[in-house]
Amino acid sequence: MKQRILSLIAMALMLLVLFTACSDIGTKTDTDAGASEETTVSSEETTQQETEEKTHNVFGKFEAVTVDGEKVDQTLFEGKITMVNIWATYCGPCVKEMPYFETISKEYADKNFQIVGIVSDVYMYSDGSHDEGLVSQAKSIIGDTGVSYVNMLPSAELINGKLSTIKYVPETLFLDEEGNLIGESYIGSMSYEDWCGVIDSVLENQ
Repeated sequence: MKQRILSLIAMALMLLVLFTACSDIGTKTDTDAGASEETTVSSEETTQQETEEKTHNVFGKFEAVTVDGEKVDQTLFEGKITMVNIWATYCGPCVKEMPYFETISKEYADKNFQIVGIVSDVYMYSDGSHDEGLVSQAKSIIGDTGVSYVNMLPSAELINGKLSTIKYVPETLFLDEEGNLIGESYIGSMSYEDWCGVIDSVLENQ
């Protein structure tokens, strides 16, 4: 009986991920071989991936560019509590919640809080340039959703680091003022109200 209950719980958690997230196809470079099938699904529910609290600097040292071509590095995450949203251009749930994040970024701007997006699926060439078609698609999504907060493109350091661990998008995590991970990483989309609740809890505990 106990085994049956555990099996039902495991199945319920798998369904939550299925309907709130997209399978990550991986950020590709021109040295990667093959490609994975894209899968997209949507919902307002979410699941959480447990991680150790404030264990390490998730992104380490890196240099990258934004979708607009501006140079950024790890100092982007310093001095503020940062919500990092890792998303993909093919992911419906990712795009659906971006307007929520834009509203939140403005409402929480005076609370030493910021949001940074990373477009995980933009192909990067060995010379450091990115696939212009995917960059254009990302820009269109950002424009259509009214987003004004920073969105970065993958760099070699990001691809070999945090982005190599991504299995589903969106994945959202929080960093302290030194760039260290806070609490849990959230996999899947949520409503505006639910995200506000999560952010309030993060800020209250800092």
